[in-house]
Amino acid sequence: MMNDVSKINNKELVLKCFKLLIENCAIDNEDITNLLDEDYCKNQFCRTKFPVLIEIKNEDEVNQQIKDNKGRQRYYKEMITIEGRNFLVSNFWYKSNSSHEDSITPFLKWVISKI
Repeated sequence: MMNDVSKINNKELVLKCFKLLIENCAIDNEDITNLLDEDYCKNQFCRTKFPVLIEIKNEDEVNQQIKDNKGRQRYYKEMITIEGRNFLVSNFWYKSNSSHEDSITPFLKWVISKI
């Protein structure tokens, strides 16, 4: 399975996982709270800086909210909606074949545990 995953780009993989979770009602308020928390995401998914999700309050400001304070894009522009709330998903993902710590494998394990 990991060979198949390595052929899919990170954006497509992560957004498909969220679509699957949402369609199966497999993500709840506790999960949302955790995915908004930088420390939780760092520990759970081997992420270094950014929470998996940020909540969008004003859709007109998405282009500003996808960037960090240095102007680098850290979130995908595509919004996802969970329980009537809008979110952006972090683009800060690495696979096991990267020089960075693998964050995709722990995320996929988490997704599988939810469905």
